[in-house]
Amino acid sequence: MKSFSSPSSEETYRFPGDSFVKLSAGLGYFTLFTCYIIAASLGHVPWCCPMISDCAVYAPESYLFRWGFITTAFLLGVGSFVMYTFLFTETLGGPQKVDKLALMCSCIASLGLGIVGSVNEEENNTIHSTAAVFFFGGYWIYMYLTTSRLATSSNPNHTIKPESVAIKTTLTTITFVALLIFSLMCIFIGQDDVICPICEWTATLCIIGYNLTYMFEWTDLVWLSTIVENPDPSLSLKTIEKGTKTGPQSNLYRPL
Repeated sequence: MKSFSSPSSEETYRFPGDSFVKLSAGLGYFTLFTCYIIAASLGHVPWCCPMISDCAVYAPESYLFRWGFITTAFLLGVGSFVMYTFLFTETLGGPQKVDKLALMCSCIASLGLGIVGSVNEEENNTIHSTAAVFFFGGYWIYMYLTTSRLATSSNPNHTIKPESVAIKTTLTTITFVALLIFSLMCIFIGQDDVICPICEWTATLCIIGYNLTYMFEWTDLVWLSTIVENPDPSLSLKTIEKGTKTGPQSNLYRPL
């Protein structure tokens, strides 16, 4: 492990991890339900089980949907990167190939969600629908890989709580079942059946809720950004440090 010390060249920025995930999930839920209420109140969609995308076709809800989900997509991507860095700690097994695969799937999913928010079904249904497939499929794979990774870690410092793994496993399973039923309904029956929007809402709520479960791991997490004069170029200067509730942990400088 290599570190640098220079009072004049080091800057540290910190924030509680649980505040970040509350912001990410809160914005997603706020955008989703506010757009639904506005669209239903104005008669743009029925009150009973509309497709989520239908709540983003007409103004004024379309403006909020676009802004809210593009921002939420960015926050989901940042959250997955923080989790990726968090898993680099030696007590969780160190860097593994599955972590990079999970991060890649999350980035693809976040990009898909951003496109879903940018292009509604009336503007270009092909782009919108394709982006939705990448979002739901990519993020479910990320959920599965991350949950499996946490469940199989040796976890000697009890960084990963059993209730966290249980909730993540439940959300991942519900999301898979909802997406499977949704896919089969779209292929054989069509989206007009009420089951399709129910499955779409269920999967979306579970995906956003999955981010809230990071609070189990990130209650004391802080983000460190260190600027050092003449650093070793082979090292990354962004690191994750655990707070005092689960015990202190040394700064981790990981190879790029």
